[in-house]
Amino acid sequence: MPGDYQGQNRRDDRQPRGSQSNFSQNPKRDWKAELATLQVGKDDKKRKLDEALVKEVIQQGGKLLVETAEVFGRHLNKKERKREDNLSTNQIRNVFGEVKRMEMGKFDPDKFVLLKPKLAYAAARANIDTARQFAEVMTWAVTEVDDDADKFARFVDFFEAILAYHKAAGGK
Repeated sequence: MPGDYQGQNRRDDRQPRGSQSNFSQNPKRDWKAELATLQVGKDDKKRKLDEALVKEVIQQGGKLLVETAEVFGRHLNKKERKREDNLSTNQIRNVFGEVKRMEMGKFDPDKFVLLKPKLAYAAARANIDTARQFAEVMTWAVTEVDDDADKFARFVDFFEAILAYHKAAGGK
């Protein structure tokens, strides 16, 4: 009889949504602490990956940019992590596409700063630690670029290098 559920079709009688996913069964890791453990550089000159290092990368570029991008890009796709916990290129394609469009046109600082909310949205939508880490690092870089076109060029290089090393590490 319609409307007479007798408990068999009620939402609270069934298993909760998402209970089969590994995500809900695993305790949350502290993604910021994990990000702070990354080290860039040679043995005697190792530095942790933090906002100050990213600022220096955007200011200087060159060898430091490449080393930092390699460490971070490979971190985003670690083999010991479950596949669904690694960052995929699809999860950042919209942001990267926007950066490439800006690169082909004239640099507009007002439009560039809007990458921050796009990064935050992409990280929230992906709902994985590596996406949050990526958004955090790239937000530091966006902040450093501000309205400097030369820094923007190094930002694009940094973004591309991270993606290249991520892909080289087996990123999908």
